[in-house]
Amino acid sequence: MIMKWCALAAFLPGLAMAAKVTTVYNFGHFGRSLEDAKKTEFFTFFNLVETGHDDHGGYQTMRFQPSGPKFHDLVTVTFETTAGNISAATLHVSRSFIDGPDEAFARDIAASFLDAALYDEGFSLPGNLIAQIRNDYRGKRTVIVNRDADRSVPQPLTPAYRVFLGESVQESLPLKHMDLTLMNTHSSGDQLLIRLELVRPDRRASTCGSGNRK
Repeated sequence: MIMKWCALAAFLPGLAMAAKVTTVYNFGHFGRSLEDAKKTEFFTFFNLVETGHDDHGGYQTMRFQPSGPKFHDLVTVTFETTAGNISAATLHVSRSFIDGPDEAFARDIAASFLDAALYDEGFSLPGNLIAQIRNDYRGKRTVIVNRDADRSVPQPLTPAYRVFLGESVQESLPLKHMDLTLMNTHSSGDQLLIRLELVRPDRRASTCGSGNRK
């Protein structure tokens, strides 16, 4: 059946593209829609509430921030949806939050965001990055953790983690279903942006090819 489909797709490339376009992936634990995402532990634990909504015609952007006053202005999570499905998500974290006395909380929300979104992306690369963000605490305040928790920091430190530390400006990683970018920006104040975007339909791996991206 696959061979017949590949032969047909070779003569009718438009048909192959149509099949790719209609493919919808879960955005990790966030699911496919914002309603799915709002039910996750990430939303409930960090008490995220909607603080903005923009309609761009072809897609919509929803903004969420922690409801508590202490971290409200330090963190913003945006979700982009197309036809009701999540197509991208970005975590905006103030550099003063990451580099300040509440560093442990900044690390927690960044690692939790990646952990939720990258659930289906395999472990090695994103897993090491998540562990480095979560475990490489450098502050002076005592952090209480579960005694059985693995607090090891994978070595060597990944280039993406060096962006988190503020030692580098930008790093991008192509994953199985998503593209991950970490970037330090000064456009709206000093912020770290962690952006995840579903791979464009025309770049998805095809069952007719080797499975590698273009």
